[in-house]
Amino acid sequence: MDLRQIEEDREASLVFLGMKPGTFDGTQGAAALVEWLHDMETIFGLYHIKAHLQVMLASRRLNPEVPLASAAPAGLQADPPMVREDLLYEWFRRMKAPEFEGLTDPIEADNWIIDIQVILDFMGLTELEKDKFNSMRQGSMTVLEAVKRFEQLARLCPEIVPNETEKVRTMMKMFQTDIAKQVSAGSIPPTLVADCISRAIRDEYWINQDKEARLKSLKLRRKKRL
Repeated sequence: MDLRQIEEDREASLVFLGMKPGTFDGTQGAAALVEWLHDMETIFGLYHIKAHLQVMLASRRLNPEVPLASAAPAGLQADPPMVREDLLYEWFRRMKAPEFEGLTDPIEADNWIIDIQVILDFMGLTELEKDKFNSMRQGSMTVLEAVKRFEQLARLCPEIVPNETEKVRTMMKMFQTDIAKQVSAGSIPPTLVADCISRAIRDEYWINQDKEARLKSLKLRRKKRL
């Protein structure tokens, strides 16, 4: 596959995704399948998407769990077969992911993130990130470390946190239990992300202070027993 064909396939893929095509998982019945096929044919015909690309694009919408090795464009099959990570990287590279050149310009940064998001979604990688997002917990991270990771995943999975309310709700699930209880305590729970973060940082500080005080007290009691 030459570079021109790769670029044409990339543009066609972006157009296809921009139409927000539906998926069919086999559980909706024959009528739904016929309707889904009609939608696919309409999009393919409207934008003159070539046959070799139709198969891959449709397979990704028919069953999102199709292994990338079998759904990859022509030219990406390796002999002997590439490991999944190598195949993903090669496919991502051939999709011509744009380099980030926005420096400190937030608009350029957002546009770059959108471009990468489209490519990752097309490759099916965002499903992995969604799983990470839904199962993410603060664990041993500080609030600031957890929030940084949260924001990274939120940018890759905007449909999980489409608004401020959902973002706060998901963030609250992420925090350590004792911090989350303190953040939500009181008559007015947080409704804004900034408020949620500031409360969590404050509560983390006082919880750590309390732990240190109790530890110091324990050490003093043990010392007196000696």
